[in-house]
Amino acid sequence: MKMRCLTLSVTVLSALPVLSVRGQVTISAGDMFNKVGEYYKAYANHYDPHDISGSTAFAVSGAMGQAGTNIFWNFADGPTDETLRYDYVSPSTVAVSTNFPAAKVVEEQSVEGSNQVKYLMFEQLPGVGRKVYGFYDEDFSASTPANLFSPPIVDFPNQISYQSAWSTSTTISTSVSIIDPDLGGSDVPVQITLSSDFKVDAWGVMDLPGLGLLDVLRVNELETIRQAADLEGTGQYTDLETDMARNYYWLSPGHGIVAQIASTQGSQGAPPDDNFPFATAFIRMFETNKQPSAGCTDPAPVTDLQIRISNGKVLLQWSKVECASQYRLEYSSTPSDNSSWTTLGTASANNVVLDSTVGQAHMRFYRVVSLK
Repeated sequence: MKMRCLTLSVTVLSALPVLSVRGQVTISAGDMFNKVGEYYKAYANHYDPHDISGSTAFAVSGAMGQAGTNIFWNFADGPTDETLRYDYVSPSTVAVSTNFPAAKVVEEQSVEGSNQVKYLMFEQLPGVGRKVYGFYDEDFSASTPANLFSPPIVDFPNQISYQSAWSTSTTISTSVSIIDPDLGGSDVPVQITLSSDFKVDAWGVMDLPGLGLLDVLRVNELETIRQAADLEGTGQYTDLETDMARNYYWLSPGHGIVAQIASTQGSQGAPPDDNFPFATAFIRMFETNKQPSAGCTDPAPVTDLQIRISNGKVLLQWSKVECASQYRLEYSSTPSDNSSWTTLGTASANNVVLDSTVGQAHMRFYRVVSLK
């Protein structure tokens, strides 16, 4: 067993090989769709985005289930109005990708039996996640279909596990067509600020058509949509309204996003309930060429624990590892006695812990336990 020993005065400190503790399923980059050549098909409801009344929204009351653990979602049945195909292609094969020069992968969404095509522009950054640069959608805006995110967002981080939480915020500059009875039609510049808070609030098993039973995590996104328009063409934007929407994503090892349910937008800044009654989108994967994997179920051990001693204090730092959402730092003077290990602290967002309790200890061994 290799130990790293450092000496400060009469205090000897050593770092032992670190451990990992098994927990629930974690979704990592390899589980997501981010490689050219991959595809999947999904059933979806048909929703008219121009339907102001919301009459084309699909009833989903109770379908989302509850937050918590060991939940079962029966999505074997559901709407089949449309069949969506998602292809992951090289930007060099998509002409409109020139508007998004930093993108490395393009998600092409098409509706079978129609000419409807939408594009999502992104790259998968190691250790970071899916960095999205924007989207191209003529239904969203016929005059400015290329919508760049400023700044780009990481909508799905590199590692996602139960109770993970993250936020994003970006702005797009686009335009909408307004018809004036006296002046006719015109395009008005609009800025839309999109802010989202994500939380993994449930895990369990889902039954899907063609795929059967899959382990899943549920991601609950609360999205705020603030709209402002340059009504006078002066470059000054006036706030129009703020809407909110709730979106659910179910992620599965080796399959990425296997299901989605999106609420209608609630105006006046009122967030939709967790179990909203109607959805603009209810999407369920049923076919893919992505090779299933066992997923990321065990946190990897830390291999590079570093120790720095200064002014009687010890700073311990290490690199984050796959499938670990937090770390527990322990110490002992008799490492062979498993009951002697004492918790010094835990770390999640920061992979660093400071030990200011060394005192006159003659010898202290450290280890980091990777946790889900």
